[in-house]
Amino acid sequence: MSGWEKDLSHSSNKESEMTRTEELDFLQTAFSMLDEDKRELIELVTFQKVKYTRLTELLGTSKSAVKTRAYVRAFFYVRPMTEEQQRLWEKIRDFEIDDPHSDFKFSDRLARENGWSLGYSLRTIFEYKKFMFLIIVTGEPMTPSDQVDQVWHLHLIYTRSYWEDFCQNILGTKIHHGPTKGGNQEKLKYRELYEGTKKKYLELFEKEPPADIWPSTENRFGNLIFERINKHTHWKVRKPRFWIKWKT
Repeated sequence: MSGWEKDLSHSSNKESEMTRTEELDFLQTAFSMLDEDKRELIELVTFQKVKYTRLTELLGTSKSAVKTRAYVRAFFYVRPMTEEQQRLWEKIRDFEIDDPHSDFKFSDRLARENGWSLGYSLRTIFEYKKFMFLIIVTGEPMTPSDQVDQVWHLHLIYTRSYWEDFCQNILGTKIHHGPTKGGNQEKLKYRELYEGTKKKYLELFEKEPPADIWPSTENRFGNLIFERINKHTHWKVRKPRFWIKWKT
């Protein structure tokens, strides 16, 4: 291991002490090095003691930022997932939530109860698996989008599939669903957890979560009022947009 790699392994566990101005100066220098010696860029990062995760947040998701981050990762030997995490993700990804012997599968019921297409239902199940993976590998509280939460709610009803097949045999631990206790403090807490969840998603999966399944924080915690209706006895008619805007 070279000297700068040792310095990096020692410094990467420290929180960045850079001011916002220093961070912006660092970014400007990093971008100017895109087509220069990559080793020089790494030495700069090591000298400034910038954590890789912090660097990811600072660079964002522009094409130049992605290119810079790729250079940094190549020299830092940083992977989005460790080999152990990759194996776990593959187990979760390959978990079959639909019963192949059922005429009315989990994904069918999810689509019907939420008014989704089957394709959207299957995509949301995939995002639910990613969410569960994040809970396991981070060991931190996470908050799903409402869409992902609907998958979770339904899966909990399939008790054998959830508790035995999924939690026990795939995740190796029990994951309990903790609803909000209400109040302004809880609202703030879950908003922050949701934003943190999406950041972890980007960090480990290296792409933004799909916006049609993971909406903005404002939309996620906006005016969500749901109740079950029987569509055989009731019509479902959307309110005019001007009325919705006026009410919000």
